Amino acid sequence: MKPMTGIGLVVLGCLAVSPAQAALSQAFESDFEQGNIVTFEGLATYSDVGATYAAQGATFAGFQAYDYSLSNLQGNTLGCCGDTAAALVNFAQPEFAIDFGSAVFRAGFYTGGSSAVTLPVSFLLDGTVVESTTVTSNSGFFEFFGFESAGTFDRIEFAGFSPGVLVDNVRFDFARSADVPAPSGLALLGLGLAVLGGAMRGRHRAR
Repeated sequence: MKPMTGIGLVVLGCLAVSPAQAALSQAFESDFEQGNIVTFEGLATYSDVGATYAAQGATFAGFQAYDYSLSNLQGNTLGCCGDTAAALVNFAQPEFAIDFGSAVFRAGFYTGGSSAVTLPVSFLLDGTVVESTTVTSNSGFFEFFGFESAGTFDRIEFAGFSPGVLVDNVRFDFARSADVPAPSGLALLGLGLAVLGGAMRGRHRAR
């Protein structure tokens, strides 16, 4: 855990991990292999994060950029990760989520606040919830929460936000080819029959 030392991040709601479904396991920062990270540096304060990082593979719904080193939360200066950038929850928005350009199997982020808060987190694939867990912060610390799925997901949704929640340094690893489900036996059989039927029609025409 990192003490809050006056650095910025994304405001979200304070968050520590409780046990999730069996297919969802804890991931540490050292587990991330692909170097995909969003630090929210260089954005104008209060601008929508939105699709700013789409080229890196992530878009953000309900978050605004913020330099948290300029302010404090309930009298406590917050910060982590050695930078001053952040994304602030925009409470005027109907949802708070991270969408990935393609399926990922591992994702994580720093979060924290001046008081402990319990926050439900859902992981979705093609609009369907495939995993869920609850994250709870320890008051006065930013902590890294990482998740690895036995399958894949392309969206993270957050619920239960309260004022003063921050998120920073969002990391993610895209699914490897081995993580992508192979076509089912029935699908392969159907494809084979279609190819065979096409070949037979071609022979009939040749006669």
